[in-house]
Amino acid sequence: MRSVLEDGANERERERARKRARKRSGAGYNAGVSESTTPAEQPAKKPAVDPAALPPLPLRPRPDRVPGANLGRWASFGCVALLLVLVVLLMFGVNLTRRTVWMSFARAQQRVVDQLPRELPSGERLRTERNLQRLRARSEASVDPLPLIGSFLGQVSAALVDDRLTVDEVTELNRFVEQTLDDGRGEPR
Repeated sequence: MRSVLEDGANERERERARKRARKRSGAGYNAGVSESTTPAEQPAKKPAVDPAALPPLPLRPRPDRVPGANLGRWASFGCVALLLVLVVLLMFGVNLTRRTVWMSFARAQQRVVDQLPRELPSGERLRTERNLQRLRARSEASVDPLPLIGSFLGQVSAALVDDRLTVDEVTELNRFVEQTLDDGRGEPR
C-alpha cells in the first residue's frame, strides 16, 4: 500500500516538475490560445512576484521641520476668516442702512404731522395724513423704495428749514406726494 501512495506522490511531483519546465521554456504560454489571435488579443500574464523575495524598503528618518514652513497654510486660513468677517460686516451694514432709511422716513413723516400749522383747515390736515399713509404704503410695497423715500426726505427738509410749516408749504408737500403717487414712482412689486 505504501508503494501505491509513493507512486501517486511521485507522479504528482513529476507532473509539477513538467509544468514548471513548460513555464520556464514558454511552451505553456500559448497553450489553449488559438493561433489566429494576435498578441494584443491574448490575455496578459502578470509575472508572479513573491513579496518575501523583494528587498526591504530603506527606512529614511523624517527631516526636521523648518520654522515657518506652514506659513502658506495659515495665511490661507487667515484670508478665509477675513473674508467671512467682511461678508458678515457687509450684511450687517446693509441691514443697518435699511433700518436707518426707514427710521428717517418715519421720523420725517412724524415731523410733518407735528409741525402742521394750527390755522390749517381740517380737510387739508386729513388730506396730508392720508397722503403720508399712502406714501408709506407705496414705499413699503415697492421693489426699490430708496428713490421715493429720498425725494420725500428732500422735500420735507426743504419745507422744514425754519422748523415750522406754513399752509403754502403743506399744500406744496401734498401736491408733491400726490404727483409722486400718481406718476407711478416707486411701483409696487
